[in-house]
Amino acid sequence: MSPTFENELIDSLKRIDDDDAASLVSEQAFVELERAIVASPPATVRRRAGRTRRPGAARLPMFALAVAATVAAIVLAATGVFSGDGPAAVQPADAAILHGAFRTLAHPGTIVIESYRGIARLNPKPPASKTTTRFSAREIIDTPDGQGAQNELNLEVPLAGSGVQIGEVNGNNELYDPKNATVYISSQFGSDITKGQRPGTYIYTLPKTFFPPGVSGPVTPQLTITAAQAKALRDGTADVIGPLPDEGRQAAAHLKVITLVRNPVETAEIRAQLKAGKFKVSGTTTTDGRPAIKLVGIRGNPIKEYDVAPGTYAPIREVVRQPGNLTIVTYSEYRVLPATPANARLLNLALRHPNARVDRNHADYLAAEKRLLNGR
Repeated sequence: MSPTFENELIDSLKRIDDDDAASLVSEQAFVELERAIVASPPATVRRRAGRTRRPGAARLPMFALAVAATVAAIVLAATGVFSGDGPAAVQPADAAILHGAFRTLAHPGTIVIESYRGIARLNPKPPASKTTTRFSAREIIDTPDGQGAQNELNLEVPLAGSGVQIGEVNGNNELYDPKNATVYISSQFGSDITKGQRPGTYIYTLPKTFFPPGVSGPVTPQLTITAAQAKALRDGTADVIGPLPDEGRQAAAHLKVITLVRNPVETAEIRAQLKAGKFKVSGTTTTDGRPAIKLVGIRGNPIKEYDVAPGTYAPIREVVRQPGNLTIVTYSEYRVLPATPANARLLNLALRHPNARVDRNHADYLAAEKRLLNGR
């Protein structure tokens, strides 16, 4: 299968604002929700290879994800948007469109194949200065249920030559160089893990290349980890955060192993806003030369417009407008597949290029990364 699909990343999921949710949810529900919130660690996750992000996008803190998911579920139950009858204000035909748009998007237990192109503009209103960025990508992303590795493949890498592909699969970074027909594979953490002095322990050392050239970070000692932690780092289900500043000690820091926090899929915010009943059907339109059904955001939804294909309800375009920021994304194709072992093979660069040479030498991978992804 040769994907030609284009979509966009929405990694900056937002919680439903309290004013909107409060009109639909009881005070007791919010008290119970507040008790469930757990603060996420304020640390930088080590950079990994994989997909790029649209300008300004960021990892969503875990407590925000919990709040968004829980409040959305409460609102969903309270309004009955997808329960069959739907709220009284929504006509049956419109409810069917909203339901179809929701069900079409990627969800846990699927693999999404997507392509997109877009434009992001900061300070879009004069007389303020404008900063415009154009971006595009072609990606395959695994969205497993529960915990798991971050498995994703970028088939169109910005700032790299034509045909360069990069991904991360089950704890390995993968890179394809079309000029020498070679797939480079290297463990994200394996080269930095050694056996400890005590039986059953291992040592993780922050790589020398962690900080950019010319930048000296805080003094960060090695981290002693268990065999289970070493295995989790190698198979991609754990991550290292830090350097974290040591309390009371200037210029000193430490590292910490955590369960991997996977990036949300690109359409996660769209799906959450649909689930929360924050779209209404506006009518039909033509977008990018294609017939479309236009949905408009309501009650504080940052996604002001969302156009979907009639019948399939696949994404065509979204317009995200927030203070000082405007992003327009056009989707050329969007496919959601079940996360079966056969479909998971789509993320494997060696299987995608059966005639390529496979190089598992860590130094060779780093050299290829520097050669092909310089400036990325």
